[in-house]
Amino acid sequence: MKTSIFAVALALSAAHSFAATHTEVTKVPRLPFMRGMGFECGFDGTTLGNRLTYLDPQSTYDGLAAKGFDHVRLPVGLREYTSYDSSTGIATLLETTTISSGWFGGTTAGPGFAKFDEIIDMAEKAGLYIIFDFHNIFDINPADAAQTNQFIAIWRAVAERYKDRSNKLIFELANEPNTHDYSRICTLQKNAIKEIRKTNPTRLILFDPGDASQPWVLTQCRTPPNTSWVSLPANDNNIAVVVHSYNPGWFTHQGESWANNPNMTKTGIDENYYTGTNSQGVAQYTTARKTLKSDLKYCQQYLDATGVPLVMNEFNVSSKLAEKSDITEYLSMITRWCESNNVPWAPWSYYARNSGFDCTDSNGNLYDYREAGLFPDLKTTNRFATNDYPHAVDITFSGYSGSAALTNFPVLVKLSEAGIYGFHYSDFTKTNGYDLCFTDASGKLLAHEIDTWNPNGVSTVWVKVPSLTASTKIVARYGCAKPIVHKVESVWDENYVGVWHMGEQKLPLADSSNVSRDI
Repeated sequence: MKTSIFAVALALSAAHSFAATHTEVTKVPRLPFMRGMGFECGFDGTTLGNRLTYLDPQSTYDGLAAKGFDHVRLPVGLREYTSYDSSTGIATLLETTTISSGWFGGTTAGPGFAKFDEIIDMAEKAGLYIIFDFHNIFDINPADAAQTNQFIAIWRAVAERYKDRSNKLIFELANEPNTHDYSRICTLQKNAIKEIRKTNPTRLILFDPGDASQPWVLTQCRTPPNTSWVSLPANDNNIAVVVHSYNPGWFTHQGESWANNPNMTKTGIDENYYTGTNSQGVAQYTTARKTLKSDLKYCQQYLDATGVPLVMNEFNVSSKLAEKSDITEYLSMITRWCESNNVPWAPWSYYARNSGFDCTDSNGNLYDYREAGLFPDLKTTNRFATNDYPHAVDITFSGYSGSAALTNFPVLVKLSEAGIYGFHYSDFTKTNGYDLCFTDASGKLLAHEIDTWNPNGVSTVWVKVPSLTASTKIVARYGCAKPIVHKVESVWDENYVGVWHMGEQKLPLADSSNVSRDI
């Protein structure tokens, strides 16, 4: 039977290891996923039916996991896939559906929740988290009781259907609600959360601040920032806030006629673009790089002020006109900021047929210029070679005096220049330690999770050792220019129902296990 287990430092003496101290604290809780991919499908029966060809095979999800992605975002037009009885307030989820309207019009027989179940199954089998996104709610009027009652009824039904699913399934309440009625859109989502929590008490829920999820909404662009208008439920530590970044639209949407883009000529990321005149009548210009930096500043202000996790699950640049090098830079500015601030990211989208926002071709292969932006300093493969890591330190466990071998045992390794001869942080290629890995004596890669990273002192890292005895030796390797991607949650197997490192300065304490139960 599973029991709640707190991850604490193992008091073993090793050649170069072990301590129970935390030398660096992350203010914002870590979420158990980081690098994702959005799917463009499921708005309605028409678009989902046309695009299931790339969502059906298990190889789609296995391929994403092999490239280093750890989650996917599935947009679903939930009002199209439910039958709602306003007299009873009951929403019934449809296994199949016929859609007569939608973003792209037409009438078609579309799959329903039976297909969504299959997609969730395939994602979970590949070890991916999956964000189930209520995608066509952007036009909701939060002051309309009929619409809000339907919204809550739908989420009540979805929560009931998926209550026994693992916590790899995440609920995203509303995609880009295009409303300035911030108080009511927050109240609506909080009321939906009350219903969801009746059947899903610990599931991660993504909350949208309104006005199309734009970063400025988080702070109202004020200094000091006003974050109080993003009103979240009290005493619920399994909530993160969604943010999207497509600013400035004249750069990210250039060439997309459906976006009513006034700038239909090629524009670079650093080219001046006229935005009007200020109060003194002076012409003002801006660049895409400057605007994006402002977006990220608002996100940073919100993180610093609240400690509430953010998820950046839409951003991209259309390739219809933009230079590929400009797209690469835009993507890398976002992903590097996100990873430096523990903010999971997912671009739009995997394969956007007839759009310039696709990240892959029809065979699921990442375009080189987008891969360079999403993974500028990581290798999008799970193929590991020890020769790629020029520096190595042996770690032994002579202090272990047990008579039996411990199987798949997580141990806490302490790294410091003072305690390890020949170990230098200057030999690392990544300032956050992302080029660190561990292998057994034969060179087989071992799962690890960086708990704290302190290039000026002691860093602590959890490593899953397949068989721990007094004679076991593992190797810490580092210095790879472009290391492979590692998954945090793989250190903690299904026997752990919760792992908390106790290093945060305040609640919530982030759960590093597979189930993600922040407390």
